[in-house]
Amino acid sequence: MLLGLVIGFGLLIWKGPWWLDGDHLRSKNLQPADGVVITGVRTALVALGAGAVAAIGLYYSHQNHRHTERLFKHTRDKDIEQAALTREGQVTDRYAAAIKLLASERLHERLGGIYSLERIARDSSRDHPTVTEVLAAFIRNPPAPEEAAGRDDVNAALRVLGRRDLSHDPRDLVLRLRGAPLSNTDGEDLKLDRADLSKAQLLGVIWSRPELNDASLHNADLTSAHLNGARLRGADLSGACLANADLRPNTRTLNAKKWKLTSPTDLTDAILHSSDLSGADLSDTVGLTKEQLLNTVITRRTRLPRELEADAALLKHVEDCEQGWRPPVE
Repeated sequence: MLLGLVIGFGLLIWKGPWWLDGDHLRSKNLQPADGVVITGVRTALVALGAGAVAAIGLYYSHQNHRHTERLFKHTRDKDIEQAALTREGQVTDRYAAAIKLLASERLHERLGGIYSLERIARDSSRDHPTVTEVLAAFIRNPPAPEEAAGRDDVNAALRVLGRRDLSHDPRDLVLRLRGAPLSNTDGEDLKLDRADLSKAQLLGVIWSRPELNDASLHNADLTSAHLNGARLRGADLSGACLANADLRPNTRTLNAKKWKLTSPTDLTDAILHSSDLSGADLSDTVGLTKEQLLNTVITRRTRLPRELEADAALLKHVEDCEQGWRPPVE
């Protein structure tokens, strides 16, 4: 086909002037005027041919470019897919190794497993909820639970949970720490909103500025707990034991002049024996009784529920506390 086009174009250049303007050209004994016409026609045909060749070249170049782009996109998509599969496989391998370490009898290996899971949660938002559930389960059921109080691995798992990226939490995520042995643990700015800490063992915890909004602390044992600067909006403290707990304001908390429980915090049957409530704002709590407060330290800076503000026994107790009264050491 290409050969035919070349031959046809050659004939057009050779005979074209007579085909196109034969009435004005001689076939024999050509004159200078004929030469001018013939040269002009052939020049125009050559230019048209060159333009056609250039157009065809551009067309095929464009087609080749599009084909190359499709091949590149296909290759890129395959590479991305392969990279995702490789990364997923690596995450799976790391997850399996971390779980194995978590079950180890050696403390340093369990700590390695905990921090490996934290790294996985940071690297993979998809695995973040799973890691959260695994660490919560580890805290609830640590190896040798009878020795869990104050143990480094339980404390490390708590801190990892407390500093997790909340943007990766499902909306309905609840930290299931019911009955968890968390006594003598410590941490700052722990993010434990909506956590289920009912019946948890929290004796002697030192949690600075913990976020416990809407958390359940029902029947939790918070004896001698330090919850300075705690955020407890909507928390359920009904039945909780807060004997000798320290709920004083945390001076390191910006603008936190008072430790405030915001409605509808429930203190029904909460055991507050020996708790220091100096400066606490209890005005919006429910279920608080005079009997609960008579064994605590309350001062003029302590804001009480409206129905207890004028109670004579409590006013007398405030005066005693201002004079230095402290609950007897048991």
